[in-house]
Amino acid sequence: MVGKNQGSRPRRQKMGWSDLDGTDGLVEVLTTLIWIASTHHAAVNFGQYAFAGYMPNKPSMSRKLIPEENDTHNEDATLISSDPVTYLMRLVSKQSQAVELMALLEILSSQASDEEYLGQRTSTPFSSSDFNLLQAFEKFGQRLKEVEAEILERNKDPRLFHRRGSVTVDYTLLVPSFDAGITGRGIPNGISI
Repeated sequence: MVGKNQGSRPRRQKMGWSDLDGTDGLVEVLTTLIWIASTHHAAVNFGQYAFAGYMPNKPSMSRKLIPEENDTHNEDATLISSDPVTYLMRLVSKQSQAVELMALLEILSSQASDEEYLGQRTSTPFSSSDFNLLQAFEKFGQRLKEVEAEILERNKDPRLFHRRGSVTVDYTLLVPSFDAGITGRGIPNGISI
């Protein structure tokens, strides 16, 4: 478990980092770095387009202040109640700005087909004849498959409504397997921007 030194004293931390005073400290630091550069980045990055690509969910800007509730001297205050769609369209990003943001989010949320993903070993520099290393890597890959199966199984549980929302879209951001394009799944081995 990250953050605990199993079977011994709790790890001391300085400025958010654990002391690098032995094997346990090294494992904790490397685990944190791998998490940030792979899984955390994938969870934050690859889900952007599905939500923020639809401008009303996340406009890139607001061009006007929202009027006070009973402001009778402000034209927008009456427009907000008489024609809220027109008011919203005057308030939020212009169409050209929204399209630019959508294009950017599409690029950021797209999975590359030639990228290496967590648990993959396609490049030759990682080749090794160390049996223990290869066995650990195989065990890690097997654990990733178990995690994926668990995520997909939880998506089927109707008691976990918060995982889907009212539109019944399965949670896939931390599903390790991937496809190229905007899939909302897959964990690259590192940040690829």
